[in-house]
Amino acid sequence: MELKKLHMGTMAYNIESMDEVATQLAAAFGKAKASGPSATMTGKGRRDMSSRVRDIVLALALCHNVTPVIDPDSDAIAYQASSPDEIAIVMKDKVTGEIMFYQKGADVVMSKIVQYNDWLDEECDNMAREGLRTLVIARRRLSEDTYTEFQDRFNEAKVSITDRKAQEQSVVISLLEQDLELLGVTGVEDKLQDDVKNTLELLRNAGLKIWMLTGQ
Repeated sequence: MELKKLHMGTMAYNIESMDEVATQLAAAFGKAKASGPSATMTGKGRRDMSSRVRDIVLALALCHNVTPVIDPDSDAIAYQASSPDEIAIVMKDKVTGEIMFYQKGADVVMSKIVQYNDWLDEECDNMAREGLRTLVIARRRLSEDTYTEFQDRFNEAKVSITDRKAQEQSVVISLLEQDLELLGVTGVEDKLQDDVKNTLELLRNAGLKIWMLTGQ
């Protein structure tokens, strides 16, 4: 799979402009000054753009269940994940003290729980027409009281004897999955594996007919 697009409403990057994302991240974390097209903007404009890029990349870096595994013989790193979609985590920033809930998922799910916007559906449709797999990224700042209430109620649900998963999900929906701030949308291309084309041609030449069934 390959990241092709990153869209944030008034800002968008494609595969040819990903270097600009790296530049904005460097500026956001104080490692370099923004350059390129954004350098013509005002100082505040550059900071705002860099901050938005930082926010969505930070969300993508934190909100997943990918586990790095190191091979003891070669020291090579492999990455494992069961399902990277719709994984949500709660993290607290030790520097600012902010508690942030990050969530990502399919547009049909996320469009119902993010704050009103006038571009999400259209952009997801555009990416889908290009054959890209879309993922919507959002977040919500939590107060100490809200997080404490969530923690207490979620812990109660975890030890429930009946309908444990349903009760856990109910707590998440009622306290976390409400009025999320939309950060952006990614468009990913799911590439065919090596030799797929040749394999299909061999099957066709052998007179075999092929159908593809999906979960849609």
